[in-house]
Order: sequence, then structure tokens, then C-alpha cells
Amino acid sequence: MPTPDRYEFSAPFEAAFVTRLCASPRLFAKIGRDLDIDLLNTESARLAASAAKAVEKDAGHGPDSTIVVVQRLRRWCHEGKVTAAQIESVSDMMDSAEDAGLPSDEVILAEAVPVLRRRIQHDALMLGMQDHGARRDLDRSMKLLSRASSLGLTEETAGIRFGGDSFKAIDQLKYLDRLPTGVSDLDFKIGNGLPRGQLGVFIGGAGAGKSMALSHVTSYAVMCGLHVAYATLELPEAIVLARMKAAMTGVPIDAIMNDPECARAKLEQFRLGPAWVRYFTAQVTTVADIDAWLKQCVEGAKRPIDLLVVDYADKLTDPKMRKEGSSYKTMELVYEGLRLLAVEQQFWAWTASQATRLGKGEKGHRLDLEHAADSQHKVRVADLVITLTVDVDGKEISLFVAKNRTGESRKGTSPLPTAFRYGLLTPTQMPQCGDMAGAPILAAETARLLRDVNPL
Repeated sequence: MPTPDRYEFSAPFEAAFVTRLCASPRLFAKIGRDLDIDLLNTESARLAASAAKAVEKDAGHGPDSTIVVVQRLRRWCHEGKVTAAQIESVSDMMDSAEDAGLPSDEVILAEAVPVLRRRIQHDALMLGMQDHGARRDLDRSMKLLSRASSLGLTEETAGIRFGGDSFKAIDQLKYLDRLPTGVSDLDFKIGNGLPRGQLGVFIGGAGAGKSMALSHVTSYAVMCGLHVAYATLELPEAIVLARMKAAMTGVPIDAIMNDPECARAKLEQFRLGPAWVRYFTAQVTTVADIDAWLKQCVEGAKRPIDLLVVDYADKLTDPKMRKEGSSYKTMELVYEGLRLLAVEQQFWAWTASQATRLGKGEKGHRLDLEHAADSQHKVRVADLVITLTVDVDGKEISLFVAKNRTGESRKGTSPLPTAFRYGLLTPTQMPQCGDMAGAPILAAETARLLRDVNPL
């Protein structure tokens, strides 16, 4: 049993946690440095974690195999720091944990982070009381509290050394965490979705379905239990919400607008992720304003953002360029700012851009990268660019992968029926009741994030 001055881990979980920590550089990067070894409950766990930290200090990242940890312990044994019996005890602990089946990194994080966070918060409180009593400022305790709030959300590592580790990192690219659009033909073409930490852009002419594409992606993500923030600079919040509800329930947008209660019964069946919709003033709002709002969303839901949708980034501005009035340069700064937010906070980001060049996005003409309005910087910055081309009757839409930074591009879908009246780009099967089987591409971490939250 854990003692009051140690972590509240059961013996089996602690063994699994430490064993996984000794074999997963990603897990170590998220919480390894914040783990207080002295608070672990067993000597074997403390020794293994100590060896893992020593490996991380030398290599710049956590160990990727328990073999490396045991080898480090053998070095210490040769130096007289540990005994052979202690090494055997560590090996037995790891073998037993592996035989029982190790949880995934995501499951471990879900269980371990709250425990580690409480301990850091406790230490911050004690330190704050000491500093307050000594009439010192509270900077140290505030830093600890900030550390506690970000625990498990960011990865700390010295980087990747050129050599063997770099090849291993490249190989891991095939396991990128991706968010499907919900259009199976398109997802197949782009490699099962947009990778986490990247910016995707839909380009289309007037009436080509740009907003519906964003509504489609948003609704799919919410149905998968993800935490979504939708910033609109064009549409009233009520219309965005109506489109999302239509996409989730199959009730036409017009019907929901006329009777907002008509979709409530269906929505109440679902386990939806938290979603926020906010209207921002066009040509005044900056990326920094969006970022400040995201922090409020994170605080409100007590979990990080998974998907940011901006309708449209073309209507954002940058304070550096307001006086110069250059839309061409402004778009570079805006799109680069959104992409950096996605990278730094590791969420998916989608936006849309107007097409006005070469035919002005006329129906029936397939759009490409050169058709982006105002600035080619948009398509240079974006990681994934999908163009939307609607036929002259508005009944079918073709999607073209104009750019794909992490996969093949220059591929298009066959003409698909439109479903704009339901808030969808094209008919699709939405995930049901937050069941991850409806979106098999999503990483296992999203499964643990499902909540009974329905702010819609």
C-alpha cells in the first residue's frame, strides 16, 4: 500500500508505469522529468526510474527499451552503487508487468498525470506559504503551479541527435496521429486524415462548400469526443451551431433554424466532445486573439484543444501589417501564425480560403494552388490544401488534393453528391455516440477523453 508521503499508485500500476517509462521516449518526454523518484512506493520502481533518468540525461531523450535501463543498472553494479539482487528485483518487476500486459502511454498518462499534478500543487502550496511567511515574492510557487497545469501536455526533450535516432524518428512518421475529414474517399487519398500539429486549408469559390467542409470536419471531430474550438469571422454563431447539429443528427439546417428544439432529442443520445463556437470581428481579429480565446476554452473544459477551426483565416489580420495594408504579406503572417499554434499546442487546425484567380472559382472548373486569392503564401504555409469544385448544377462536388506535405498530392476524388443542407460536404457516416469505432484512424488517446459534455 502506498504511504501518505508517496504517490497514490497501486503496486501493479506503478510497476507498469515505470516499466513503460523505461521503454517509451514519448512518455518520458511528457512526464519523466516531473516524476519525483523518492515518492515511488517500491525500491525496484525507484531504481528503474533513476536509471531511466540517467539515460535521458546522457542521450537527450528517455530510453526506448528496458534492456537499456537494466544495462545502466549493471554499470552501476560494477561501480558498487547497486547490488546484483537489486537488479534482479528490477528485472522481475518489469517481467511481471509485461506479462500482465502494459497499458498504452495514453492510459498511463490519464492515470498518472492527476497524481503527479496533485503532488506538484501540494509542493507549490507549501513553498508559497514559506515564502509568504518570509515576506518573499511567490514567483517560485507560481512557477510550480504553472508546471502542474501543463503537466502531460508538452514534451520535454533535448531533441534528436543526427544518426541512428534520427532514422528511428523518421520511421515513426508513419504512425502520425491523424484526424479524418469523415469523407472516406478523401481520407484515403490523403493518408487517413490530417496529421496532428498541421494546418489544413479548403480552397473554393463562392458557394463551393468551404464553410460546409469546415462544419463537416468540426462535427465529425465532436462526434468522436474531441475538444473543438470553432472561430467564425463570417457567420453568426447560431448558424454555425445549426449546421453542426444538422450534420450530427441528419435534420436539415432550415428545420433547426426554424425550430431549434427539433434536434435536441437526437443530440441527447450522443456522447459529444466539448465544443465552443465564437464570433470574431473580421479584419480586426488577430491570431493572438484566437490564441487567447483558446486558453479560455482549455480552462473551461479542463483539457487541451484537439481541433481549431477558423472560418475563414482570410479575414484575420496581423498588427504588423495594419499600417502597410498589404494583404499579400498579411496572409503569410496569419497562416504561419495558425500553423505555429497547431505545432506548438499539437492540435489539428483547419481553415478555408476564397478562390478568385483564373476563373474566380467558377463552378465546374477544377481549382488548384494558383487559384488561392490574395496571396500564394497561404498555400506555401499550409500543410494540406484541398480544393473544392462544384458542378454547374451544384449537386456534385469533386475534391482535389492540391498539396500534401506528409503524403501524396495531385489526386482527386470522383464526383460526390453534395449534402450542404445537412451541414455536410457530402453524405457520410458520422461516428455514433462517441464510439471510436466510427473513426478508427484516431489515436487511442482520444478514447480516454470522451466526456458526457454537450455544450451544443
